[in-house]
Amino acid sequence: DIELNTFGFTPTGIPTQSGVTNPYVYNGLSCNTYYDWYVRAICGAGDTSVWAGQSSFYTDCGPITAPFSDAFDMVTAPSLSHCWSKIIRSCGSYARVESSTYGVHSAPNCMKMYKYCATDTLLLITPELSDLASQNNQIRFYAKGENAGFNIVVGTMSDPTDVTTFTPYQIIPITTGYEAYKVVF
Repeated sequence: DIELNTFGFTPTGIPTQSGVTNPYVYNGLSCNTYYDWYVRAICGAGDTSVWAGQSSFYTDCGPITAPFSDAFDMVTAPSLSHCWSKIIRSCGSYARVESSTYGVHSAPNCMKMYKYCATDTLLLITPELSDLASQNNQIRFYAKGENAGFNIVVGTMSDPTDVTTFTPYQIIPITTGYEAYKVVF
């Protein structure tokens, strides 16, 4: 027997799937959702084991439709939010793309991108957006640079694992104090 529901649910002891075999494919789950599950063995008619669990998992990320918001506050630094990814190409081992609790604009977290060498490439990649082509979307964020002359390049990617598919859309010069930025697609 399996009892499964979204993360943090209170188990009822009533199976959501009963009499399944191992392995079992659970159909009908939502994309980009955190689930908890419990399992018990059926030893015979009227004879079951105690429930084992709780175990948790995320389902695969699917495309996200606007409006969508993420302040990176639901993760423990230096983790990224679920479905976000990063690419770091650096001449050294000190380049970073990670959440942080230091120097935040709004507590508790922010994203930090630290270049080690001038030639470093750092990419922070959002989840796939399903309606970007509608041209009714925008990205808004607060940013600051530690030094003058820092730029953020906002763009799109056809393959979030391949930096060569990045297409720049807008270059934004960043100041040394937090400012609000908006890019309309």
